[in-house]
Amino acid sequence: MEVSKFVTDNLDTQEMLSRSLQNLVKLYADPVHFVYELIQNAEDAGATRIAFVLTEHQLEVLHDGRPFTVGDLKRLCDVGVSAKPEDLNAIGKFGIGFKSVFTICDEVYLYSDPNHYAKSVPSESSSSEDTAMPSFAVRIRDFVVPEDIPFEPFGNYTTKFIFPLVAGRPYSSFQDFDKLWSELGERLAHLGASTLLFLRHIQSIEYKIDFREQMRKTIPYGIHSLETLDTPSANCRVVSATGRTHRQKEEPASAFIVFSRPLVQSLGRTVDIAFPIEIQEDGSCRFIAPKEEQRNVFLYFPTDTPSNLNFIIQGPYQTPPTRATISPTADNIELAKETAELLHESILKLRDLGWLNVDLLRLLPFSGQAFGVKDLFRILHTKTVTLFQKEVILPKEGGGYIDAVHAKLAETKGLAALFAGELLTDLVHDNRDYAWVTTMISIEKEETKELYAFLRNHGHGASIDSLTPPTVCSLLKNNPGFLPRRDNAWLVDFYNLLAANPGSFSIVGTSVGCLDIELFKTDKDTFVAAKVRNEGKHYEWNLFLPVEAT
Repeated sequence: MEVSKFVTDNLDTQEMLSRSLQNLVKLYADPVHFVYELIQNAEDAGATRIAFVLTEHQLEVLHDGRPFTVGDLKRLCDVGVSAKPEDLNAIGKFGIGFKSVFTICDEVYLYSDPNHYAKSVPSESSSSEDTAMPSFAVRIRDFVVPEDIPFEPFGNYTTKFIFPLVAGRPYSSFQDFDKLWSELGERLAHLGASTLLFLRHIQSIEYKIDFREQMRKTIPYGIHSLETLDTPSANCRVVSATGRTHRQKEEPASAFIVFSRPLVQSLGRTVDIAFPIEIQEDGSCRFIAPKEEQRNVFLYFPTDTPSNLNFIIQGPYQTPPTRATISPTADNIELAKETAELLHESILKLRDLGWLNVDLLRLLPFSGQAFGVKDLFRILHTKTVTLFQKEVILPKEGGGYIDAVHAKLAETKGLAALFAGELLTDLVHDNRDYAWVTTMISIEKEETKELYAFLRNHGHGASIDSLTPPTVCSLLKNNPGFLPRRDNAWLVDFYNLLAANPGSFSIVGTSVGCLDIELFKTDKDTFVAAKVRNEGKHYEWNLFLPVEAT
């Protein structure tokens, strides 16, 4: 008996493929992840708008991208076929990800109408598979088998998908329709700004929930849109994402400054960083931490891998078909390095624009505590430390920026005000010019105390000296010519500063603090210490206040 022939003759390859795909779609931890896959496919087709309509019995998806070609239809019905090599901008054109729609349906209906395409459609192409097809409609069953069906016009779009909803199948993500309607409706209502943030074409996502049972549970209609407000440079744009509900109520706008870095090894691909901001009435921007759902790494859309960063990063990272996790593969490590370089470029660009401020600095990953030794994105922490140590990025008191080598931290705002301008350089007196780091960074402020501690850390931080009244007194001890050059009004302010910090004169054991430094001006215009050592090497008072006549 020919065993191999017997097996081959009795092999149902279509059934095997169907079972394999059923197992594949079970891998998706997020049961409505396919929504992102559908948006991806519309983006790959150059669509500017996409619409979702959820009814009791089906999900309908429409977009205005390029009409289907023969090659597109073949890829849609194939398995594991992604974008063409020369079209590296594509996110994943009808690859395995599209098959995730079968977590909610048994079959797919596709309608394509080139008559509503806003751009001209070439009638001929070098490849027959790239030739635009006339209006057509197909039903796709068993994951990969197409059947022609009658075409029906469907409005001012080029492409329409219909997914008849099913629940309770062995490979279904949902065992009942209530759960399916609920999770799918919530996902559509809360796609939000981050869904559009890293797309190049799609500017709006519209959704409608068109049956009463689910309309009572979520927002039944809305539109998410993205607008470019400014383009300060070729790799930087300021965008605003807005939402409008069925009551025509505008949701609060979310704004971002987005930086991109082209990848030399992948033509057309980029790594991106987006800083969430609030635009103030005076036109300035306040940097804020991203929302919880934006803290994971993006592969155009959120993955399940946390970045441990206070800004949003995106790149074409290698992931499993489910796009769930990002492992430290060689290619992903290179992408993380590119992202670190982009962070460096972004901070310097923001400085040059005058937008770099304390709000952003405190969000940077200067602390390594959030990253393990082998963490993929620890390199962004390393790059941040280098930025603080070597670049001119520290906001100065009074405006402008300074580097760590020429910076000093003031423990109090009064100290910085008293030794303002050239007085700080004169005080330190070591042939370097100095300036105060802005006193908005303070050890006393909850929101900046970690940044302050990092800046003055001489082991793993920026190694900036923090000056206090006692350390100022020590500098004056080694710079005896400083005080005689000051006028009486300045000296009064200096003595008031010392009086407000009594620790400067604490007597602990044999230490008398600053009492033995010649700080105090006498009626003879000389400067003396408050206490001096006597012959027995004990301190005794050397300075006395005059007694007022009565």
